[in-house]
Amino acid sequence: MAKLWIHSVWEILFFIQAIESLTITLCENSELGYKNVTCPKDETLSLKALTYGESSCQDTNNSNICHSTINAYFQTHCLGQNSCILQVDKLFKKDCQRPPRRLKVNFKCFFFWLFDRYVYTCANSLVEVNCPPSNYKEAILIENVKSYSDDSRCGSIDTLSAKRRLVALCNDKRRCVPDATRQSSLFHERYAMLSYLCKGPTAPLTTERIQPISPG
Repeated sequence: MAKLWIHSVWEILFFIQAIESLTITLCENSELGYKNVTCPKDETLSLKALTYGESSCQDTNNSNICHSTINAYFQTHCLGQNSCILQVDKLFKKDCQRPPRRLKVNFKCFFFWLFDRYVYTCANSLVEVNCPPSNYKEAILIENVKSYSDDSRCGSIDTLSAKRRLVALCNDKRRCVPDATRQSSLFHERYAMLSYLCKGPTAPLTTERIQPISPG
């Protein structure tokens, strides 16, 4: 009787690479004026993601300008290094403008009557702050304004200053006039959130070979 030999071979590939993801916020008016970016020993820096301003209120052209400056600096001074110093004044050039805030605006439309409205809008458009067309000359009356979120941002909104600016842009109109100055409290300070990786040495590709099994 012929003996049957059953041979089983498994190839197991292991690729091990330790990666740690970290995020920092760069603020144009920070007291220190710089951020230290450091990886553990024997690990090097790699850029993962870069966000300028609030994602829901992006000005694409401006974001691209700001991204390119910060990215170029990181690529030149940080990429592949164990640590580097990000000088804030080098990251925000004059042509990188302040990003608009996402705002929560409380206002009224009035003529013979008043009714409250609450909307979310972006400071660079204010398009949601409006009174609907009607046979009456209804007009906006600003009541209050808040920032949608100041978490992880640089500096909180000055609500009194922001309200005064909105009053000038919106009151007694059916639609607001956009704020073209970008200098009011309706806009953030220039800031960016940078997510980076600390990459360790790439582990060698190893193959473990499980020997054939034969019956006794």
